[in-house]
Amino acid sequence: MRMKKAICLILVTVLLFAACSDKEKEKHISTKIYEGLAASYATSDISDYRVIAALYNAGAPLSERVYAPEAPDGRTERHGEYLISLYYAREGGIDVSEYDAAPSLEAVKERIAKPDGLSVYEIFVCVTALRLYGEEFDGGAVTKSLESRQNGVSGGMYEYVSSGDEEMSADTVTTAYGFMVFVMLRSSVTDLNYDNALMYLAVNIGDDNTINDAQGKSSCSATAVTLTALLSSGIPTDGEVSTALLTAIDGFRSGRRYSDRKGEAVSRRTDADVLLCASSAMYGNPFTKER
Repeated sequence: MRMKKAICLILVTVLLFAACSDKEKEKHISTKIYEGLAASYATSDISDYRVIAALYNAGAPLSERVYAPEAPDGRTERHGEYLISLYYAREGGIDVSEYDAAPSLEAVKERIAKPDGLSVYEIFVCVTALRLYGEEFDGGAVTKSLESRQNGVSGGMYEYVSSGDEEMSADTVTTAYGFMVFVMLRSSVTDLNYDNALMYLAVNIGDDNTINDAQGKSSCSATAVTLTALLSSGIPTDGEVSTALLTAIDGFRSGRRYSDRKGEAVSRRTDADVLLCASSAMYGNPFTKER
């Protein structure tokens, strides 16, 4: 088992550093991306949890910003996203006294108790929110549910627990969100499952240093989310992997903003994924930092 783990870690290192290209080309690409996107949000209301977390993580002043979150609509992911945005808004000095976290906290605690019924992304936002608010939950049950979704060969994750009747395919974005949960709950995850998920993310970096989405298309958001997850594993925030993938991400830029696929319209969702990624490359992933 030790030999297998050692070989796995060696392969991950080789694959990650083989994905690099010309580190000296642009050493501070994360700063360039962050500053350009942050400027695009300078005069707009902020509500997306990734944007607020990224700005807070980078030390941007938030107290004078207009915070305008969407009210949770009952969906698990919306409760989790709302809680995360509310937390960072409050920590950043924004007056959030008119917003109540309690109903969403209760909803998230109730739903994370049955993780098999949640998607990987729903688990990610729930676990992130509960950690931020210092709430207790069964981390072992969560990681067991995620481990049950991993492909035994590739290490990639399925979005939902398989019923055994349907064809399911692992994808990189799902695995990236699941891997970040593994990092947050590291003591509850087996080394094999952790290493296999990391290996899956590494081997899916394309020759052009981008990541394909679930439709098999080169995607800015998929690349940003995957790099954000990889940064959680301890790769250097200003290292060759980060530089190579961030340079590829910048190839999706139009002005200060980003499109998910080249040639498509810019998207605020993609902007948010990229801003969080750049902030994480500068200062570490805000969601997976130890608490």
